[in-house]
Amino acid sequence: TLLTVPLSGGPFGVAVDALNQIWVTCELSGMLHCVAQDGTIVGSYPVGIGPRGIAIDRHGDIWISLTNGAGATQGSVAKVDAQGHVLFTVSVDAMPLGIACDSQDRAWVACEGDLVTAGNRVFRVSSDGSVVTAIQVGTAPTSVAIGGDGSAWVVNSGSFVSPTSTLERLNPIAGASLGSHALP
Repeated sequence: TLLTVPLSGGPFGVAVDALNQIWVTCELSGMLHCVAQDGTIVGSYPVGIGPRGIAIDRHGDIWISLTNGAGATQGSVAKVDAQGHVLFTVSVDAMPLGIACDSQDRAWVACEGDLVTAGNRVFRVSSDGSVVTAIQVGTAPTSVAIGGDGSAWVVNSGSFVSPTSTLERLNPIAGASLGSHALP
């Protein structure tokens, strides 16, 4: 059955929790919506400016990348409980986009830099909100996923200065890149 749920405010990211509730970030309104399988919106929560990426850890907490609005040179990452309460927000010195959680409930956040600031890193944030590692990656990382072996995989979309897009593998223990592969 096809389900259409009207959401305003620039829907951007989506994740599904262990209860099969659908969580949607809305970038323009700064809202996080929880939607039941039947399409009923069961909760709407303000989470900050410019929510984009979303991931859910094994405890059901929701991690969200926040761009902090137009013109911002750095963003943040918020951890929200299933009742919509923001547990904490941690700053990162680049624009966070994609986010994923590993088996230790840490968030891995792909953060795109620009031509002025450093950026272009993946931050690993512990479950208590401390930044554990910042790993320099290729140009314009946009998304991240965690493999079965715990490695983080990052897509670097490139830019007009460095147009090659790459897929990069990160070592979760050493906190370093294991190399990248050009994408066609």
